Amino acid sequence: MSEILREKYGEKGDEVYALSRAFFRRNSRAVSLYPGVLEALKHISRKARLAVVTASKREDAVRLLCINCILDYFSTIVAQEDTRYHKPDPEPVLLALSRLSVTPGGGAVMVGDQPWDIIAAREAGVVSVAALWGGAGIEDELYMYRPDYTARDPAELVEIFERLMQA
Repeated sequence: MSEILREKYGEKGDEVYALSRAFFRRNSRAVSLYPGVLEALKHISRKARLAVVTASKREDAVRLLCINCILDYFSTIVAQEDTRYHKPDPEPVLLALSRLSVTPGGGAVMVGDQPWDIIAAREAGVVSVAALWGGAGIEDELYMYRPDYTARDPAELVEIFERLMQA
């Protein structure tokens, strides 16, 4: 992540990164789950092993998962420090698949709310689902990357998951 900020902000990139990390640490308790996410995690985790694939540092990801009491739903976390390349490169997705003992094309599904999630899923050979909830305002951009499925809310994600399990 700091490399991206250095590209964008030059010499100030490292400072921007440090400030953003400090801001996150001060405000992370205010981050909460979108309505329906906990229910979706409970349902899907009964039938599949789940992983987090994030460009965030592990300690930040674990902190958010713990604050929201959902860490135990995930079998593994692939974080910034685990791979040389980050999404949209497929390397972190492929590492998560390896840790879950799943082969690309072996029924894995990646849910993401950013274009690089959809790209990484496609490049790794897994089904992509664009999560459209949360109001990031980039629905049109997500559609441009042609996800395999779109879910307007977590309940719709569960429906997609159920259809894929039956296929």
